[in-house]
Amino acid sequence: MDEYRHAIERMDPRHYLTASYYERVLTAVATLCLEKGVLTPDELEGFAGRAFPISRPIGPGRPHDPLVTFDIGERVRVKNLFVPGHVRMPGYIRGMEGVVVAKSPAYPFPDAHGHGVPADDDEPTYDVRFRTRDLWPESSEKAFVHVGVFQSYLEKVS
Repeated sequence: MDEYRHAIERMDPRHYLTASYYERVLTAVATLCLEKGVLTPDELEGFAGRAFPISRPIGPGRPHDPLVTFDIGERVRVKNLFVPGHVRMPGYIRGMEGVVVAKSPAYPFPDAHGHGVPADDDEPTYDVRFRTRDLWPESSEKAFVHVGVFQSYLEKVS
């Protein structure tokens, strides 16, 4: 799934912005078929009857950070990371503090999995509660937002 999402993210921006949802799906699947050796470029063009746009080359990716566990009720900060390639860290929570309210089962780390980088093991996500006023100070009601955040994206607040 992460490789598929990353194939969509690697589309040429002009193609991505003008493509329908299903064209993005088709571009991602065609790109992955070429990268995995399921199809050759000539076979793809033969099926399409013309040159077929595919996504740009895959980036390097990264393994997960050393894992630090967090407790329910603990204050955490989302690391302010900007890394190339596929990540599952929403931009609006980067650098923000919240409270851990739950822990989810472990999943493959998307920064590695989306790039074909081996990761030693899966890692959990934490349900982190953020105050909306912290996320959007000038344009929100007083409420909370809960976001599932991979363990490698979090750090302890001292």
